[in-house]
Amino acid sequence: MWRGMAEESVLFNSDGGKVEIESLYFPNRHSVYRLTENKIVGLIEDKYYARIHPSLQGVPNDYSVHIAGHFDKNHNEYWLQMPDVDTLNSPAREFVFDQNESSWVGRLHHIFDKYMYHDSESYGFRDGEMYILDRGFTINGSPIEAELIQFTSVAINEEKEAISIEINTGPRGTMKPTEIEFLDEEMTILSRVNQALFGTGYLRQYSGWWAQVPRKEIAVSPNRDRIQYRVLLFKIKHSEEEDFKVVSSVIQWKPMK
Repeated sequence: MWRGMAEESVLFNSDGGKVEIESLYFPNRHSVYRLTENKIVGLIEDKYYARIHPSLQGVPNDYSVHIAGHFDKNHNEYWLQMPDVDTLNSPAREFVFDQNESSWVGRLHHIFDKYMYHDSESYGFRDGEMYILDRGFTINGSPIEAELIQFTSVAINEEKEAISIEINTGPRGTMKPTEIEFLDEEMTILSRVNQALFGTGYLRQYSGWWAQVPRKEIAVSPNRDRIQYRVLLFKIKHSEEEDFKVVSSVIQWKPMK
């Protein structure tokens, strides 16, 4: 597991502002740790244990799978690249720990043999070639697809029907999501909104990008029932060659009587 180590001068918040402290990040089969000033802190026990621990346990004793670690100073993030047991048909994913938030914040789709940070740039090395990271809008020859999963429930103990969704992104009329998926608590796709299904007006611009929540798809509900749950998850996707950010999202609910 030593291949997942990363050492760098890391920015920490303090009472007097931000300070840089030399730190070492490293994984083993039980957790991921940070060594700073002779103090070791576990990084997955509080919130992300169930998500990362199975992947740590799944790493074999030999070198049959690739592991890599990197610290990106531009974003103050530790990246741990290893096979993700929750993602089928994917050899590896990078789990991202944000030091500013002191929390795991998602995954990246980089797959490289090793990484390097030099002169304010992060680099990835693969098959004898070097790539500058965090530039442009393609990766491995395909557009970069951003995904953000959120969940919502106004009154978690009450059944309700999802009516509409509004996504606020960048300046008005820009950064239009390419697809929104609506999911249940088992991450089953119930329905989705995209151009292929609803045409160019699949999202309308009001105060944000707005759409009605469609009925369930036939594959999950032959009668195409409405989406009625206590908790609803939704995945916002974007694959255009442009910057993308989500500022806020709102679901309109109708109480069930």
